[in-house]
Order: sequence, then C-alpha cells, then structure tokens
Amino acid sequence: MPKYAQLVMGPAGSGKSTYCSTIQKHCQASRRTAKVFNLDPAAEAFDYDVYGDVRELICVDDVMEDEDLRYGPNGGLIFCMEYFAQNFDWLDEQLDDVDDDYFVFDCPEYTTPVYYHIEYTTSVCYHIEYTTPVYYHIGYTTPVYYHIEYTTPVYYHIEYTTPVYYHIGYTTSICYYIEYTTPVYYHIEYTTPVYYHIEYTTPVYYHIEYTTPVYYHIKYTTPVYYHIEYTTPVYYHIKYTTPVYYHIEYTTPVYYHIEYTTPVYYHTEYTTPVYYHIKYTTPVYYHIEYTTPVYYHIKYTAPVYYHIKYTTPVYYHIEYTTPVYYHIKYTTPVYYHIEYTTPVYYHIEYTTTV
Repeated sequence: MPKYAQLVMGPAGSGKSTYCSTIQKHCQASRRTAKVFNLDPAAEAFDYDVYGDVRELICVDDVMEDEDLRYGPNGGLIFCMEYFAQNFDWLDEQLDDVDDDYFVFDCPEYTTPVYYHIEYTTSVCYHIEYTTPVYYHIGYTTPVYYHIEYTTPVYYHIEYTTPVYYHIGYTTSICYYIEYTTPVYYHIEYTTPVYYHIEYTTPVYYHIEYTTPVYYHIKYTTPVYYHIEYTTPVYYHIKYTTPVYYHIEYTTPVYYHIEYTTPVYYHTEYTTPVYYHIKYTTPVYYHIEYTTPVYYHIKYTAPVYYHIKYTTPVYYHIEYTTPVYYHIKYTTPVYYHIEYTTPVYYHIEYTTTV
C-alpha cells in the first residue's frame, strides 16, 4: 500500500505545531488516521497526540547541560539533528509496524539558513521518501509544507520594486523545492495554503488575514469570492487604516456585495479617504456603502448593474454615450464622475439637492 506523509517546516512561531494539531483533528473528524511525529528535540508541549518523539533519542536540554559539549540553544539543536540523521534506525523502528497510515512530521524551529544549508534536513527528507540501494527506505510520498507568518502589514509596490515579505517567503519556498526535490506548499499565517500573486500600480499599505485556502491574483482571470466573516469556503478581509491608492484590473466577472452570506463576498472597511480607480472589462454586480469621503472614478467597458448608498458629500457628474436608465438614492451631496461606454440601467431618487 502507498504511504503518505508531510514534512512541516518553517521558522519559530510560524504555526507548525498548530497546523499539525489542526490536521490531526480534521482527520479524526473525518474518521481517518493521522499520526504526528515530533522531530523537534527542543519541544516543550504539544497540542496534539504524539505518536513518536525524537526527544526519546536525544534532547536539547541534555546536550546543553553536557560539560564536554558546552553548546548553546542553536548549537545544541543542530547537534541533536545531526545525531538524529546518523541514527535513522531508531526512526525505522518507530515506523516499522505502520502500513498505510498518514504521518505528519513536525520539524524543528530552525531559521531558513539552517534548513537550507544543514545536511540533516535533506537526509531526513531523502530517507523518508527516496528508494536507493544504499539506504533503508521507509517509502513515503512526502511533500514539504513551508510555513511563514505575517504579523505586520505587507507593503506592495508596482512590479515589486520594494522589499516584500511575501516574496521572501515565496523565494524561500522555491529554495526548499530545489533542495528537497519535493512539492513545497507555501502557508501564510500557518493556517492554510495560499497561492497568490499581486501586481499593484501604486503603493498599497496592506494587511491580509487568511483563515481558509485562497487562490488569489489581483489581475484576475477567474471569478473572485470575497468575504469578511469567514462563513463560506473562501474569504477575504481588508481593513485600511491609512490612505490607499488602489488599482485593480479584472478580466472576468466580479461579484461584489457588503453583507452577503453566500459564497461570493467582498467587504472593505475604510477609516481614511480612499482614492480609488477600477477598470472593468466584464459585467460587475456591485454594492458599496461608504462612511468616509471618497473621490471616485470608474470607467466601465461592459454593462453594469449598480447601486450606491452614500453617507458622505457627493457632487455628481455623468457623461453618457449610450441610453441610461438609472437610480441613485442620495442622503448627502456626492462628488462623483462616471464615464460609461455601454448601456447602464440606472435610477436616481433624490432626497437632497444635488
């Protein structure tokens, strides 16, 4: 029977153990078996049931207390893992009775240079996965899950001309892929995989919190599903606390609404003015409620079914090149300019002077 495993890697605090615990609980709820094996000789406590523990072979505390070695925390951790890589017989004994169960290996909290340059990491990966005439092979199909956590805003710039934490993580994942020759899945905030690419035409002060898988690209070629409350499979939340200069170009329909409870959502909370430009090349179903002044320009190249409720001043100008049926309900003046190149079905109901 085929065997499967995951090698969960990443720096300290990136959520590797939390991820392992989540995988185990998910498998239990699905009536499947997932055994978590701790490979961190410096671990102190676990939120999951440990099937095997490398500390039974060697422990960092014992190495640091050895008067002959006199290692510190980092040196002791490297010594322990090199010792483990020279004693794979112990690991083979731990996994000897396992047939087709699923294993998750919780790796040590190393920095990227240690993961990439210390030979033991590739030795462990090869021993678990590859069959060779020389080494005993456990025989698992083993991808690497690389975790990184963003706890501060990410600053993006057009064509990535400024340093971006995201790209640091992405390039590191590529290094892991080259080093281990196994599939590498890149995790942000250690909860689920995120595959995404962002191209901005102006600077954006941006904070993203993902709690479910997000397949993301700002220049979209497929529909995008957005929501704040995380009540459906894919969600997205943005909270801006500083001015945002923002440009998005969509090539497929985008379904937007503020307070939806179905799988297509988008919610944005602005606490400062937003200078905003959107160019749509496909139909857009759109609803926005602003609580702060917005200077807004939209150029549509496809039919738009549109409703806006303003709670701030708006002064309005429209240039139509085709018949327009329109409806807007204003509660205050609006500063507004829209240039339409296709029919717009639109109605205005005024409650104040415009």
